[in-house]
Amino acid sequence: MHIRRGSSRVVFLVGRWAIKVPLVMIPHKRADVEGIWKRFLIGMIANLTEYVMWLVFRRWNFLTPVYFSIGFVSIQKRSFGTKPSWDEMDALWMQMSEHAQGHLRRLDPHQIQPGNVWRESDGIYRFVDFGDKVCPSGMALSTFFVHHHEELSKLFNKGVQQ
Repeated sequence: MHIRRGSSRVVFLVGRWAIKVPLVMIPHKRADVEGIWKRFLIGMIANLTEYVMWLVFRRWNFLTPVYFSIGFVSIQKRSFGTKPSWDEMDALWMQMSEHAQGHLRRLDPHQIQPGNVWRESDGIYRFVDFGDKVCPSGMALSTFFVHHHEELSKLFNKGVQQ
């Protein structure tokens, strides 16, 4: 078993499963309690939006399957691919239309970083972390997917073109 800590969740990699739970930290000061609850709720939102996105849009080949979630725990298929480099991801994003690139700039950069997308052995890129974050001034990742799913499906299937 391997354990990975993200910004709002902890992921337990067990066999062919990725088990995601919201991050819970012990506060050092009484004032930190609000931040702990906020981080926990953000982790729950991420778990639930990943699950709903998968349930509704499972035909989109760029999403890693999510088998179950009740917010405080989510079970996803584990990816055994490789993490692409920043240059590889930049080259991938640059192949998108100008309209999509404008929307990319409205996303939280954390959501489209290489650690959230894996290149699997079949050459297909898939998001492994695609839960929505609280983004009051930007665009939710799920909204980006809804607007650009056809382009993403084609792009993530063919990969980086030289």
